[in-house]
This record gives sequence, structure tokens and C-alpha cells, in this order.
Amino acid sequence: THNSIFQLNLFPERLTRRECTVDIGFVLDGSGSIKRNNWKKILTFVEEFQQRIDFRLHGARIAVVSFGNGATVHLRLNSFQNRRQFERAVSGIQYKDTNTNTAAGLRALRIVVFNETNGDRIEVPDVGILITDGVSTWGHKKTIPEAIKLREAGVRMFVIGMGKTYNRYEAAAIASKPTDNYLSSGTFAHMEALLEPLLRRVCNTDKGTFHPAAAVTATYSRLMYYCGFQDYETECNVMHDPKGQFTWKLKKPTGSDDLTSLSSNPEFSSSMCIESGDHKPGEHGTMYLPFGIIGTDVCLRFHYNVHHPTAGTLQIILDPDGQPKWSAQNTGGVWISHRQTVRLKYGQKITSCEDGILRSKDCQLDVGFLIDGSRTNRERGWKPIRSFISEFSRAIGYRLHGTRIAVVTFGYEATVNVKLNAYPNRNLFVGAVYTLYSNYTGENVYTAAGLRAMRTVVFNETNEIPNVIIYLTYGGSLRQRNATFAEASRLKHEGVKIFTIGIGNKYDKPEAEEIASEPAPNHTMATDFRNPKLSGARFASKVCPMYKVHLLYFCGFEEDDSQCTFNQRMSTSYVWIRTNKMTPTSDTGPVSAFRGKYYIYAEATGAKPWSTATLDVPFRITGTSFCFRFHYHMLGENIGQLELLVKDENYLGRRLWSKTGNQGQLWHHAKVPVQLKNGQKLVFRAARGNHKADRADIGLDHIKAWLGSCQRWP
Repeated sequence: THNSIFQLNLFPERLTRRECTVDIGFVLDGSGSIKRNNWKKILTFVEEFQQRIDFRLHGARIAVVSFGNGATVHLRLNSFQNRRQFERAVSGIQYKDTNTNTAAGLRALRIVVFNETNGDRIEVPDVGILITDGVSTWGHKKTIPEAIKLREAGVRMFVIGMGKTYNRYEAAAIASKPTDNYLSSGTFAHMEALLEPLLRRVCNTDKGTFHPAAAVTATYSRLMYYCGFQDYETECNVMHDPKGQFTWKLKKPTGSDDLTSLSSNPEFSSSMCIESGDHKPGEHGTMYLPFGIIGTDVCLRFHYNVHHPTAGTLQIILDPDGQPKWSAQNTGGVWISHRQTVRLKYGQKITSCEDGILRSKDCQLDVGFLIDGSRTNRERGWKPIRSFISEFSRAIGYRLHGTRIAVVTFGYEATVNVKLNAYPNRNLFVGAVYTLYSNYTGENVYTAAGLRAMRTVVFNETNEIPNVIIYLTYGGSLRQRNATFAEASRLKHEGVKIFTIGIGNKYDKPEAEEIASEPAPNHTMATDFRNPKLSGARFASKVCPMYKVHLLYFCGFEEDDSQCTFNQRMSTSYVWIRTNKMTPTSDTGPVSAFRGKYYIYAEATGAKPWSTATLDVPFRITGTSFCFRFHYHMLGENIGQLELLVKDENYLGRRLWSKTGNQGQLWHHAKVPVQLKNGQKLVFRAARGNHKADRADIGLDHIKAWLGSCQRWP
């Protein structure tokens, strides 16, 4: 399937003040010195600002925070999509008439407002506008540090000082630099005079007086066309080529776990897709964009998702030329954002053509981000890490029944900030990620503590999902280096894959390679977060194909395992029993489950020699190959045989796997490739040995099946 979001931007030209793509947060002083009549003037100023800017979901977004003794977020960036609702909400904000805790307002702006969960867009500049008439009276020692954190996070801070009593020194320390461009003053009676200069500076149209960084300037452009394929959008009007064998369809993700379900769209719920069905290789489906500008460079931005290694090609074609301007193949089941410059000639139009795309499913992983917090304790160091994790979670498809993500930070000790099952959806997860901050110092960097927390706290569940650690470090271990290697070795021995990402040019490369899984070159990389080749989305596309499997069945025999509905033939006294304890007979059977609390075992006591205990597996899928894996325990001098059989409706069949005799005190595992025909099923059969002694208990635990080869999962 291919899903796409198309967005066209003209390359930079002079802007009108209403064509401004920016996320804005107003921070309003509601202290007692403002007075009630001036409070109404401040709210009117915010309403008029909104009326003169391009206020909409894909233009300028506006949030409002007020502060007194504390701070209140009244409107978030994604609260309203039309002007009337916004104005009604602003006019209803109540006057606080209390003290002046400016730090609380700035902190709410940083943590709550400029948070992706609440509508903040990573690719869009953040602007804060503080309106105050005095000086901080509560928490005044925290005011300037909070302002510094905002600026280090990339927020452009404007300050409007009202009246004669505001503290210019504090205001100048809060405002971005150069101060003359970001600090204004006036009176409540003439607030409207401040509106136009503020709009010009926020929207970057007054080129002669306002010079933001080039990286910020480049994000402003004139939006000419947008289509997100939502019900309320009227600009889409895409057209289909009737000669194409495929048909583009508007669909929403079903949330189901079957192979044909759509993965989540990165921005909205709807998207355009192609269902390949039974079409032949080389057939295509074409969709025309209903928009074009002749003779001018146009930036085409869209998200695409091409599934499965055998997928065809997605192309951009300028019809009727017919030559691909751009093309892409399998993305590993993740969403990729792409920008492409095109210049149309007369008679040309932008075409999206897909050739033979198949569909698959998002990755199913448990991922743990291990972050060296010792050298990232400044906000400017945390912002790229947060963005990296956020992009990764969006691209890989974060969800509780798909890929789950945990976060651990460490310095002289380790902290589990986010557990795998902490948040049911990505929005809540990203909200938690954007509150990450560390006060660790650079001394006694204890990497081993972070790795141990991953092993003992994060990856301590009983499921059979592959475990992956992504280790982000600025340096290396300064404490118990050997313990670091020992913990990494133990994790890798338990099947955990470790990727290491060195940040900057001072990280310990030999240590990073020693910690990483083999081969080290494939699991170790370096970045300064300015390299677009190592964005969170691209890294997800690297990790995902390594574990691109679809789990068909799992049973761990725990209390909440609904798929463990096995049937056994009760023709003998040799039967399968579920337990959470060791078997009653000494010197045979497991002491405990392979993982979790429960397992099943065939109880040999009282059974006749060579009697059998048969167990029908309640899972069957026909006509396709899958891998069947299980853990078995065979301890005892009288152990007979354990077999995996394929049986038909008449209970006739063949043996796929078997093991005979004492296998020692440990749990072992087997992986068996299977392809069933109609009417066939899998059957476990345990045979008691030809001895009167009872030391012949056989255990089973953690049974699962997945599509494809047995080599795709450890």
C-alpha cells in the first residue's frame, strides 16, 4: 500500500502578514498590578493578533497561557481550528488578580504548549510572546533560567512591557537576541500600535529590522496547496488515470492486526492507498494533483509508505513527459517525509504513479532508548534527542500491540523514565518524552547501571517480542568500564540487539563498538543530529526491516493468555497439567517456567510405560509458510520422547520434529518451518519412557508462530 500526504510550497518570496506558518504561545501576566480593565485590553490584543494572522491548522497556531501565583494553559496549539471558537475562548479567560510568577508561565510554555502532543509541529518555528507590566514576585530566581531553557530549545521569545513599572532588565534577559528586535514597550491605552510591528517580526516580513537565523527563515514559505485527505478538506480533488490497472482509494487505518491493515498515517487518520490485490507485476495506478504553477520552482512535500521487500516503485512523473522525476521502493513499513523540487512546463501536471505495491505490517518490537544524561543536562542537548525519539516513534508505528518504547537515562545512577507499557498511544508517549531532562553531572558516568536497568526493569516481561536497545552517548564510561562490557554481553546473550549512536566527536568509539551487537559496523554510527541521513525516521527504516515479521500466535500459559486453548486427548493417565510450581516428582520436570509464572508439563507419575500425552495446538493457518517455535524441558533418567506432528482430520500425519531422552536441567527451544494444508493441524505428543520409575516429566512453555522464515527471529 502507498499512503501519501501532498503539500506544495512556493520557494521563498515576500510574505503577507496573514501567510505565516508558525506556532505561537502567548504568556499573559494576570497579576494584581494589571487591573481588570487592562486585562480586557490584553485579551482584545490577542484576539486582534489572531484576526490579522493566517490562523488555521496548517498556518499559524496560537496557544494562550496566563500566570499569577501559578500558570494555567487556557488554549493549546491544537485546541481550535476556526477564529470564532478561538475568540470566544479568549474572551472567557478569567483575570487572576494575584502575584507574579513569571517562571511558572514560561515553564508551562516550554513543557505543555511546545509539546508535540498538544499541537506543536517540529518542523515549524516556535514563538513565545510575554505580555507583562511588572517584575517577578514569586519564584523570581527561576524566571531567567526558564527563559534560557526556552531559548536553548529554539523558541523565539518576544517581550512586551506595559506601562512604566515593568522591569526592563528582567524583560531584556527573557527576550531573544538582539534585544531591540524582541523587546517592545507601550501603554495599555495604545496597545493596538504594537500589533503591526509585532506581526511583521513574528512573520519575518520586515526584512530590514528582523534577521532570524537562516535555519528558521527557511521554514517560512507561501503555502499554495494542501491536502491531507480529511473529510473537511475541499482542496484535494485528485484525479485518477482511467488507464491504470490499480485504483487509488481513500482509507482509514482499521487498527486490526491482519496483514492487510493500514499502518497509521503520520499526521491524520485518512490517506490514499492502492490495493494491489491480484494484479500482475508491472501494472500501475496513477493519480494527478489538481494544482500546478507554470515556470516557477515548486516544493512538493508528501509522506509515503511503501511496504514489503517485493514491492514495486512509487514515482513522481511530470506528465506528459513521462520520465520519473523521483522514485522510491520499500521503506521497511515506515513513513518517510520527502521534499521534491519541480518546475512545470505548459501542459505538464504532477502525477503520483505506483507500480505493483504490496502491503505488510508495522514492526513489532520492544525498544529501549538508553540515554547518556551526564553530558546532555542542558536544554539544547535534549531537544535533538527528544526530536529523534519522537520521529522514531512516529515512523516505526508506536502502539501497545505493535512497537513499544521505553526510555532510560543514566549518569552516576540510572532512572527508568518511561516503561514499555506506560502509555497506550503515541501522543501520550511523546508528551512524556518532551519532559525528559537530566541534572546529572559529567562525573562517574555509570553506563553499566543503565544497561542493568534495561535488563532487569525494562525487558522483564514474558512476551516473545524482539528486544532492541538504542544507546545514545556523548562520551564513555567513567566508572566500572568492565562492568559495562559485562552487562552488554549479558544482554546480547539473552537475545537483545544493541545499537549505539555516538553524538559529537568526543564519544568513546571503541567502547561503543564493544557494547554494540555484531557485526559492530552495522550497529554503530555517529551523528551530530544535523545529518539528515540519521533522522529518527531514517533510523527506524534501518531497524525495522531487521525484525519485519508478523506474529501469528503466542501462548505463554499465563493468566491473561487468551490463545492458550489447547485440547488434549484424555485416553490415558499420562496428561498435560498447567502449573506455576515445580513438578512433584524429584529429579525430573522444570523447577519454574521458562518465563513468567506458568507452564505445562506431562505428568509421568501413575502413567503406564510408553503411554502418550497428546496436545492439539489451537492455531492453524493454511496455504502459507510460517515458523513455529516452542521451549521444551526434558529432565529425568526415564524420559521418553517429545514430538511435533502434522495431523489431518483422521489423525493421520507425519513427524516434523522430535527429541528423545534426558536433555538436562535447562529449558531448550526449537524452531520448525511449517506449511499446513486444508484440514491439517499441529499436535504435540509426549511419550513416557519404557520404565516403571516416574522420572519422566516433560515441560512446554512459550509457544509462538510467525509468518516467513525461521531465520527472521532469534
